[in-house]
Amino acid sequence: RNLFDAFIARCSDKSPEIRMELMNFASAYVSCPGALIEPVNRLIEDRLRDTDENVRLVAIRAVVESADVRPDLIEPKAILEVAERMRDKKPQIRREAAIRLAKLYSNIVDKKGPPRGTPGQGGEGWGSNMRERFEWIPSRLISISRNGGLMPEDRMRIEHIFDEILLPPLDASCSNVEERTLQLVDLLSLFAADGLDAVATMLKEKQMLQEDMSTYLALRRGGIESSSQSSSQGDSDEHEEAEMERRLSGMASKVPIPSQDKSRDHFRRILTEIHDAKFVKALSAISNPTAAMNQQKNAASFVMNRVGKKATGEFIHYMVYRLRSTILCKESVSVLLDTLKARDRAAKSRRNIALFLLETLAETFPMFLEGYAPELAMMLSEDDSHLVERSLYLLSRCGHYMDSSSAVVKGMRENMILLATTGSSTQVKYATQCIHKIWGGGERRSHSAADKKALAQIFTTVQESLVTSLRDSDRR
Repeated sequence: RNLFDAFIARCSDKSPEIRMELMNFASAYVSCPGALIEPVNRLIEDRLRDTDENVRLVAIRAVVESADVRPDLIEPKAILEVAERMRDKKPQIRREAAIRLAKLYSNIVDKKGPPRGTPGQGGEGWGSNMRERFEWIPSRLISISRNGGLMPEDRMRIEHIFDEILLPPLDASCSNVEERTLQLVDLLSLFAADGLDAVATMLKEKQMLQEDMSTYLALRRGGIESSSQSSSQGDSDEHEEAEMERRLSGMASKVPIPSQDKSRDHFRRILTEIHDAKFVKALSAISNPTAAMNQQKNAASFVMNRVGKKATGEFIHYMVYRLRSTILCKESVSVLLDTLKARDRAAKSRRNIALFLLETLAETFPMFLEGYAPELAMMLSEDDSHLVERSLYLLSRCGHYMDSSSAVVKGMRENMILLATTGSSTQVKYATQCIHKIWGGGERRSHSAADKKALAQIFTTVQESLVTSLRDSDRR
């Protein structure tokens, strides 16, 4: 006991080298049940707030390595303190805390069981109670990534951890999208509201970056073509030059490594010095949200290899990652719709998350939903009024991408009229928006003669129905 007391005392030694060295032995005490655990746990918590960054780093490793072996013996306060280290003033500490916590969560969820001979534990895994002690980690990771106090590279690193560690890695052929989407739904069902908001923001930023890159490449391509046709016209007119510069600044603000000014310089060098047509085509594929995931993956590999030393490896890595549709893609929609249609009570939380993700996609990548109109149209006949409302909302977001002459759209016409006249106020609002987007052309499609005729007939029917309803109400 005297030896142990001396060990505890030396952990507060004035020399950081001694404190750091003794932290290397602390995890061994924590992993062994007994009366020594409590004082060692308190000691490690103190060292997580040590004034020396190297001691804090070793303390993080001691806590997480101990929790990885015996999570039942680690105080929850110690894990929470590791999470707080993601706000540390030292970049190395922030990085270590984020990566270690993500891997700890992944290991706890996937681990087949505790070490043999652990009291009170069988061989079927840690059980739901133990996993629940750590299920807050993913939400905390993504929420902290959105806080204003972190550097941009920290936020993007956490997004990368979310994609590469918390979800199953994409296989070589990108055939495990369904597995990843289902796991994403389960993961987000543990998130608080601020965590879900952070996910929505992450997808919105990705969509804006893709749009900036696509527009920039299109303007550049147009400038090159006009230059080759007419030397008097110059590379592009002033408006196009200004728009290209605006898009360049927009991209730099979303990949600000190591700083926004340097990021803009990196983008300008990459996009202006490399004139390889294959390179531009690959960048266009990465920036196209409707491209298949394996096509984006192959294009990303080409860009990484092509740029080489023309930009820092870290910058090009994050640029490509932020452009790619990794967490959600168009192949994810069918999985989310199947989850949304599940009727068992146990699937309620998953349905809510599937709906959240579909609505987020409707706001950021509405073209993903275009091919799923039949499934959404079928949901309009459901007894669940909330599900009908959300289906109408999703259809209203992608309506301008739909072919008004298709059998699916013609089939939902009567349902739309019915909901626009007899539905709830929310159903009336979204049904009217759908009618405008599909048959009225919306903002992105021209009005054909057939569309104009159909739209007139629909609104005439709606008007007659409303007038009849008002008359009946007056009589009553």
